[in-house]
Amino acid sequence: DNTSGFLTYGPLAGPGEGSIDDIGLSVTLEHTWVGDLNIHLYYDVDRDGTYDHGPVLALCRPLLGDPTCSWEGCCGCSGDLAGTYAFGDDAEIPLGEPECDSAFPPGCYLPAPVSERFGDTFLGLHAGGDWYLEISDSASGDQTHLISWGVHLCTGTTATESTSFTAIKSVY
Repeated sequence: DNTSGFLTYGPLAGPGEGSIDDIGLSVTLEHTWVGDLNIHLYYDVDRDGTYDHGPVLALCRPLLGDPTCSWEGCCGCSGDLAGTYAFGDDAEIPLGEPECDSAFPPGCYLPAPVSERFGDTFLGLHAGGDWYLEISDSASGDQTHLISWGVHLCTGTTATESTSFTAIKSVY
């Protein structure tokens, strides 16, 4: 709550086979006033502890009509999150439309900002790297409760899914 930096979760190990043809991110969380929440995804393709690719913005202060995700000002959309939210390029609507002042139902959403293709950063890369999720709750008065997260990959003709954070969080 009201952090100036991000909390980092991971790594999640990729399946190790093939190259990335498509990607989705799912997060299960609870958060009020989504307008101060930022979620970024990173990829360490060679597992050397450095982010080779990213950040890719899954959710970046969904100020309606503002695809720039400015770090200045606060706080955008007042809707709440509670459930599992998937982000991918094949979704139909961005989180924050059309009703910003009500709770957003769990489901599949375009990443924000919509102008950036979510999966393009990772397409064609080897699928055996490590994934990291960063979350920032940039205003006081509410807290984010991350329950689980996962990266979902399609590699060639075989769909694969990485281990969920819930399964490995006891390591931390």
